[in-house]
Amino acid sequence: AFVNIRGLSQIRNVDPTVAVVIDGVLSTTSLSFSQDLFDVQQIEVLKGPQGALYGRNATGGAVNITTKQPTTDPEIYVRGGLGNGDLVQFSGVASGPIGGDNVLGRVVVGYKDADGWRDNVATDVKADPYEDLTVAGKLLWELGERTTLDLRLTVSQTESTGSQFVSNAPTFVNGIPGA
Repeated sequence: AFVNIRGLSQIRNVDPTVAVVIDGVLSTTSLSFSQDLFDVQQIEVLKGPQGALYGRNATGGAVNITTKQPTTDPEIYVRGGLGNGDLVQFSGVASGPIGGDNVLGRVVVGYKDADGWRDNVATDVKADPYEDLTVAGKLLWELGERTTLDLRLTVSQTESTGSQFVSNAPTFVNGIPGA
Protein backbone atom coordinates (compact mmCIF):
# COMPACT_ATOMS: atom_id res chain seq x y z
CA ALA A 1 0.00 0.00 0.00
CA PHE A 2 1.28 3.42 -0.93
CA VAL A 3 -0.25 6.21 1.13
CA ASN A 4 -0.30 9.62 -0.54
CA ILE A 5 -0.88 12.79 1.50
CA ARG A 6 -0.22 16.29 0.13
CA GLY A 7 1.01 14.77 -3.15
CA LEU A 8 3.97 13.09 -1.47
CA SER A 9 3.89 9.44 -2.44
CA GLN A 10 6.16 6.53 -1.69
CA ILE A 11 8.45 4.91 -4.22
CA ARG A 12 8.66 1.12 -4.15
CA ASN A 13 11.30 -0.25 -1.71
CA VAL A 14 11.98 3.18 -0.20
CA ASP A 15 11.06 4.58 3.22
CA PRO A 16 7.44 5.77 3.34
CA THR A 17 6.60 9.49 3.35
CA VAL A 18 3.61 8.98 5.65
CA ALA A 19 3.98 7.63 9.19
CA VAL A 20 1.52 4.90 10.16
CA VAL A 21 0.99 4.69 13.93
CA ILE A 22 -1.10 1.89 15.45
CA ASP A 23 -1.98 2.36 19.13
CA GLY A 24 0.94 4.73 19.61
CA VAL A 25 3.52 2.44 17.99
CA LEU A 26 5.18 3.73 14.83
CA SER A 27 5.28 1.25 11.97
CA THR A 28 8.44 1.68 9.94
CA THR A 29 7.12 -0.10 6.86
CA SER A 30 4.02 0.46 4.75
CA LEU A 31 3.32 -3.30 4.82
CA SER A 32 1.55 -2.92 8.15
CA PHE A 33 -0.93 -0.58 6.47
CA SER A 34 -1.83 -3.40 4.06
CA GLN A 35 -3.12 -5.66 6.85
CA ASP A 36 -6.80 -5.93 7.74
CA LEU A 37 -7.89 -3.60 10.50
CA PHE A 38 -10.06 -5.26 13.14
CA ASP A 39 -11.70 -3.59 16.10
CA VAL A 40 -10.85 0.00 15.13
CA GLN A 41 -12.02 2.83 17.37
CA GLN A 42 -10.77 5.76 15.29
CA ILE A 43 -8.47 6.76 12.44
CA GLU A 44 -6.84 10.20 12.28
CA VAL A 45 -5.16 11.55 9.17
CA LEU A 46 -2.68 14.35 9.89
CA LYS A 47 -1.46 16.29 6.87
CA GLY A 48 1.72 18.24 6.67
CA PRO A 49 5.18 17.42 7.93
CA GLN A 50 4.87 15.51 11.21
CA GLY A 51 8.58 14.79 11.71
CA ALA A 52 8.69 16.46 15.13
CA LEU A 53 6.28 13.82 16.46
CA TYR A 54 6.95 10.77 14.28
CA GLY A 55 10.44 11.14 12.81
CA ARG A 56 11.84 11.27 9.31
CA ASN A 57 9.18 9.09 7.68
CA ALA A 58 6.44 11.68 8.20
CA THR A 59 7.18 14.37 5.62
CA GLY A 60 3.76 13.91 4.02
CA GLY A 61 1.84 13.41 7.24
CA ALA A 62 0.71 10.65 9.56
CA VAL A 63 -2.11 8.15 9.92
CA ASN A 64 -2.98 7.36 13.55
CA ILE A 65 -5.01 4.20 14.06
CA THR A 66 -6.49 3.57 17.51
CA THR A 67 -8.02 0.19 18.35
CA LYS A 68 -10.68 -0.37 20.98
CA GLN A 69 -9.70 -0.88 24.61
CA PRO A 70 -10.86 -3.73 26.86
CA THR A 71 -14.29 -3.08 28.37
CA THR A 72 -15.57 -3.34 31.94
CA ASP A 73 -18.75 -5.06 30.71
CA PRO A 74 -18.56 -8.35 28.80
CA GLU A 75 -18.72 -7.87 25.04
CA ILE A 76 -18.70 -10.48 22.26
CA TYR A 77 -19.38 -10.11 18.56
CA VAL A 78 -18.66 -11.98 15.35
CA ARG A 79 -18.68 -10.72 11.76
CA GLY A 80 -18.34 -12.66 8.54
CA GLY A 81 -18.51 -12.32 4.81
CA LEU A 82 -18.17 -13.97 1.43
CA GLY A 83 -16.73 -12.53 -1.79
CA ASN A 84 -15.45 -13.25 -5.25
CA GLY A 85 -12.37 -15.43 -5.63
CA ASP A 86 -14.06 -17.87 -3.23
CA LEU A 87 -13.31 -15.44 -0.40
CA VAL A 88 -14.39 -16.40 3.12
CA GLN A 89 -13.63 -14.08 6.01
CA PHE A 90 -14.66 -13.56 9.61
CA SER A 91 -13.59 -11.68 12.68
CA GLY A 92 -14.57 -12.01 16.30
CA VAL A 93 -14.02 -10.06 19.51
CA ALA A 94 -14.33 -11.00 23.16
CA SER A 95 -13.78 -8.37 25.84
CA GLY A 96 -14.41 -7.90 29.53
CA PRO A 97 -13.07 -8.29 33.04
CA ILE A 98 -10.72 -11.17 33.87
CA GLY A 99 -10.66 -12.28 37.49
CA GLY A 100 -11.91 -9.07 39.07
CA ASP A 101 -12.43 -5.41 38.25
CA ASN A 102 -8.76 -4.45 38.06
CA VAL A 103 -7.81 -6.75 35.13
CA LEU A 104 -9.50 -6.27 31.75
CA GLY A 105 -8.84 -8.25 28.58
CA ARG A 106 -9.72 -8.14 24.89
CA VAL A 107 -9.05 -10.75 22.20
CA VAL A 108 -9.57 -10.21 18.47
CA VAL A 109 -9.38 -13.00 15.89
CA GLY A 110 -9.53 -12.38 12.15
CA TYR A 111 -9.39 -14.94 9.35
CA LYS A 112 -9.43 -14.54 5.57
CA ASP A 113 -9.14 -17.28 2.93
CA ALA A 114 -9.45 -16.93 -0.85
CA ASP A 115 -8.62 -19.25 -3.73
CA GLY A 116 -7.56 -16.27 -5.83
CA TRP A 117 -8.75 -13.78 -8.44
CA ARG A 118 -6.30 -14.06 -11.35
CA ASP A 119 -5.93 -17.10 -13.59
CA ASN A 120 -2.47 -18.44 -14.44
CA VAL A 121 -2.91 -19.36 -18.10
CA ALA A 122 0.15 -21.65 -18.03
CA THR A 123 -1.01 -23.86 -15.15
CA ASP A 124 -4.79 -23.28 -15.38
CA VAL A 125 -5.00 -22.54 -11.63
CA LYS A 126 -5.44 -19.33 -9.67
CA ALA A 127 -2.22 -17.34 -9.42
CA ASP A 128 -2.92 -15.51 -6.19
CA PRO A 129 -4.40 -17.61 -3.38
CA TYR A 130 -4.42 -15.87 -0.02
CA GLU A 131 -4.88 -17.02 3.57
CA ASP A 132 -4.39 -14.91 6.70
CA LEU A 133 -4.94 -15.51 10.40
CA THR A 134 -4.51 -12.66 12.87
CA VAL A 135 -4.89 -12.88 16.64
CA ALA A 136 -4.52 -9.81 18.84
CA GLY A 137 -4.80 -9.59 22.59
CA LYS A 138 -4.80 -6.74 25.09
CA LEU A 139 -4.53 -6.88 28.86
CA LEU A 140 -5.04 -3.83 31.10
CA TRP A 141 -4.11 -4.34 34.72
CA GLU A 142 -4.74 -1.52 37.19
CA LEU A 143 -1.93 -1.90 39.72
CA GLY A 144 -2.83 1.16 41.73
CA GLU A 145 -4.77 4.39 41.65
CA ARG A 146 -2.42 5.99 39.10
CA THR A 147 -0.59 2.96 37.67
CA THR A 148 -1.80 0.73 34.84
CA LEU A 149 0.06 -2.07 33.07
CA ASP A 150 -0.88 -2.28 29.38
CA LEU A 151 0.20 -5.48 27.58
CA ARG A 152 -0.51 -6.08 23.89
CA LEU A 153 0.40 -8.89 21.54
CA THR A 154 -0.51 -9.34 17.89
CA VAL A 155 0.40 -12.40 15.84
CA SER A 156 -0.36 -12.64 12.14
CA GLN A 157 0.41 -15.41 9.68
CA THR A 158 -0.14 -14.87 5.97
CA GLU A 159 0.32 -17.43 3.22
CA SER A 160 0.22 -16.34 -0.40
CA THR A 161 2.07 -16.92 -3.63
CA GLY A 162 2.96 -13.22 -3.77
CA SER A 163 1.80 -10.14 -5.57
CA GLN A 164 1.08 -10.23 -9.27
CA PHE A 165 2.26 -7.71 -11.86
CA VAL A 166 -0.33 -6.58 -14.39
CA SER A 167 0.84 -4.20 -17.09
CA ASN A 168 -1.34 -1.74 -18.95
CA ALA A 169 1.49 -0.96 -21.38
CA PRO A 170 0.47 -1.01 -25.07
CA THR A 171 3.19 -3.56 -25.88
CA PHE A 172 1.46 -6.18 -23.73
CA VAL A 173 -1.39 -7.83 -25.64
CA ASN A 174 -2.91 -10.98 -24.15
CA GLY A 175 0.09 -11.22 -21.83
CA ILE A 176 2.63 -11.58 -24.67
CA PRO A 177 5.24 -8.79 -24.78
CA GLY A 178 5.55 -7.14 -28.19
CA ALA A 179 2.60 -9.01 -29.75
